[in-house]
Amino acid sequence: MRSNQHPEMRTHRGTTQVNDDRFFEQALQEVRSQKVVLALWARALSDVDGDKAKTVAGYIKLRVQQLKLETPSDLAPTSAPKIAPPSADAIGDALEEPVQAKPWKRFVARLVDFMWEAPLVGATVGYLGSNDASVNNWLQESDAMVLGVLLTPLVLAFDAFVVAMFSNSPGKALLGLRVVDKSMRALPAIDHLARNMRLWVSGLALGLPALNLFAMAYQGDKVRKEGCATYDRASETQVVEKRVGLLRGLAAALFLVLLVSINAVLFQVNTGQSSALMARNDDWQLLVRALQGMVRNGTIDTVVGQHLERDQVSGGMWPSDDVLSIENGSTWWIEDGSFFIHIPNPSVYNIRTVRFHFEPRVCASSSNHETFHVQLGRSVAPGESVVATFSILPWQIFAEGNQNCLVIAGIWD
Repeated sequence: MRSNQHPEMRTHRGTTQVNDDRFFEQALQEVRSQKVVLALWARALSDVDGDKAKTVAGYIKLRVQQLKLETPSDLAPTSAPKIAPPSADAIGDALEEPVQAKPWKRFVARLVDFMWEAPLVGATVGYLGSNDASVNNWLQESDAMVLGVLLTPLVLAFDAFVVAMFSNSPGKALLGLRVVDKSMRALPAIDHLARNMRLWVSGLALGLPALNLFAMAYQGDKVRKEGCATYDRASETQVVEKRVGLLRGLAAALFLVLLVSINAVLFQVNTGQSSALMARNDDWQLLVRALQGMVRNGTIDTVVGQHLERDQVSGGMWPSDDVLSIENGSTWWIEDGSFFIHIPNPSVYNIRTVRFHFEPRVCASSSNHETFHVQLGRSVAPGESVVATFSILPWQIFAEGNQNCLVIAGIWD
């Protein structure tokens, strides 16, 4: 005789057993749509001691058991109970299990962060160094590649500070990446700094050109094969990622294009400034050699001067906008502990005393300058051009070339 039972039901010992397939499908759909029963989810999470990878399977098992108990034996499985969907913040992290970040995402995230952190750190170092003439001149004359190598650990230290302050860096956040410990917790600042220093040594080969390319390729291969780099294992950390939506992916791409454009503009500006500075230095060297020859041959008068205290200065002062030279308009050099400067007198006065303003911050607009006076051995007549020489005081710091601001004004007797 043909049975009249529902095809999804079977009779066993006088009770009706409902086929479990739809219950499993319903439970899985609840997980995917993030509309789980929070009490069951919490129980599943607790049963596996917080192992999020096993929580989904545990929840499905518990949910199927619940649905079987709630469903009458003579009815087909009902739809899920009407429950308020929990917020993404409440269970989003657990439902969307982070996975080990792909090597290319780690590289792009680090590139994005370096492209805004390095210029900021470099500008800060340059500003602080400009307060000391010797440091500033060293920065100006150093090769850009050498400075990049020396600044790399500072950039990585700054990166650790940013992550400590904001829980992530912009590059990692845009690509859905996080650096966490083995328990999926964020790193303290000191641990992130230690990890970055390991990254500097083994991941970037101390930033040394060519060697850093081999180091990055090696670490990328380690991440592809083992899921972590050597500095991850040494610091007991991991880089995890989550799925990045379309909008965040577009934002990351636009941010990267913006950073590339800004760095390209800065590079062009720095290149132009360096070229102009080299051209000025070449002209300056030619003038210095010519004047040195004229001094040795006696074809230009050399006037010896001596330093004066401020209260010893007498005579009329030139207006502030009528100076002999501004920002290295006069050619000068240092030789055998003496300062030589070419002074043309374009005025209608006989100049006997000269006031010098030396700005150690490369002609920056500030009041941080040294002022001293030198009395020449004789008066310099209108239209006359001489080379004045005097000894350098111990507290005066001069560096050769056009990387100083030297303002000279005359005082007539």
